[in-house]
Amino acid sequence: MDWQIEALVELVRAAYPGWDGFAFDAFISREKEPLHKQQIRFTERLGEAAFRERLEEKAYAEIIDHIERLGNAAAELHTANASSGDLNILEPASHEAAAFAHLFYNLQYGSADLTKRINYFVYEAQQRGWPVKWAFLSYFLWLAQPDSHVLVKPRMTQWILQFLGERHHFTQSPTGESYAAICTTMQKLLGGLVIYGASDMLDLQAFVATAYRMSRQQTGGLNRRAQIDLDMPPTVYEPLDTTSEVAALREQPATYETTAPQHSLEQISAKTHLPLTQLVNWKHAIERKGQAILYGPPGTGKTFLAQHLARHLVGGGDGFWELVQFHPAYAYEDFIQGLRPVEQNGALAYEVVAGRFLEFCARAQGRDTCVLVIDEINRADLARVFGELMYLLEYREERVALATGGMFSIPSNVLLIGTMNTADRSVALVDNALRRRFAFLPLQPNYAILRHFHQGLNVESLISTLQQINAQLDPTQQLGVSFFLTEALPQEIELIWRTEIEPYLEEQFFDRPNAMAPFRWQTVAARLQLQ
Repeated sequence: MDWQIEALVELVRAAYPGWDGFAFDAFISREKEPLHKQQIRFTERLGEAAFRERLEEKAYAEIIDHIERLGNAAAELHTANASSGDLNILEPASHEAAAFAHLFYNLQYGSADLTKRINYFVYEAQQRGWPVKWAFLSYFLWLAQPDSHVLVKPRMTQWILQFLGERHHFTQSPTGESYAAICTTMQKLLGGLVIYGASDMLDLQAFVATAYRMSRQQTGGLNRRAQIDLDMPPTVYEPLDTTSEVAALREQPATYETTAPQHSLEQISAKTHLPLTQLVNWKHAIERKGQAILYGPPGTGKTFLAQHLARHLVGGGDGFWELVQFHPAYAYEDFIQGLRPVEQNGALAYEVVAGRFLEFCARAQGRDTCVLVIDEINRADLARVFGELMYLLEYREERVALATGGMFSIPSNVLLIGTMNTADRSVALVDNALRRRFAFLPLQPNYAILRHFHQGLNVESLISTLQQINAQLDPTQQLGVSFFLTEALPQEIELIWRTEIEPYLEEQFFDRPNAMAPFRWQTVAARLQLQ
């Protein structure tokens, strides 16, 4: 599998430029360390000695509680929907806690062959009507014995198996034989990665998950079959460069950062020219409410500031931030959850799929502060998009039943920052229910940014012109300075004015043509002395 390993390494390097092995610092901190922390927590709570002690004490409910807590804290498991998530076995199993605890102990630490232990657990669970999912079954086996056992996440596992030419090992329902075959294949892959410093299945999981994530980003998140077709060379006899094969089909993924470097408010103040005291107050407002909206007219740097505040809030921890942009067609099904067509055994079926926010919250479980930036938040029908989230935004500690089943609550470490262009919809028109749930942080045109950006260039005539324009506009419609933040401003000012400023002003002054006349390029050009 030499060419497959080379292709996977290239995908990992797309995420971590310069990656030269498993000792790569950024890879350790972002990918390996979270997995090792999970393994340590598991050993402390459900290692063989601790588990046996709890069985002897008949602390069956405590065992189930530990399993649930560990599972909910794992980014590798889908737990947002209790009824269909990876931990959905626990609710029915809790009614037979003693039987479940003994069966689970035998699965983890029994003396019989692993294949027999898995088949026995699956059989007993089916007899009792307990649902058994691959991720649940394998997650704790993987943590208990990371030297030999693997985590099976169905979509990712099918992707890597087919990529390695071993797709036939995977079965839709868990079996001991399938798991043993998957472990054997993954051991071979691990052996091929020893030259890069791989030591166990925790390392392998970090490596495969990174490659899978980058593969989905590079191919625009296609379905699994198309994904694999694009990632695999057409024949194993003529290996091709997989990264160049998909280059023409790439889409830019949403802004997403797993790194959390320190990003101080002092740095943000220097870049935005906003007073440090104001930024401190805004940070406290975001943390106090849990969600805030930066609002103001176009060109005032709302998205820029939101991203920098997100970086600051996640800085120094293992949290992450992500950006999503709302639009008029954005819906509840996109943001919370809804039915999506999926392929099952060659046939079309529909299943409930978590939306962007539920996926975000699932990944945020067990981490430090995580921030979701919602750009252009007021361009969507918010009542329709948010649904039950409207209640949870006000009552953060509560849980609600989702429309398609299951309970959901917003993790306490999740913060939301929205941006709102007041030229699109005045903040006064925002639903009062939404206003109560968000802190609103205003941004106005900041001419100091223009002076700072163009040091050495006289922009006072431009600033004076902008002030004259803004004096005639409603505060929600004024012009910001970001239109003019370009290094080639003297060469591009005419194009910017004719194609961006004039069309905007024509809309604002549509019923006042005399007010528009002084701000036509032919008139403005003479007074803009950019030197």
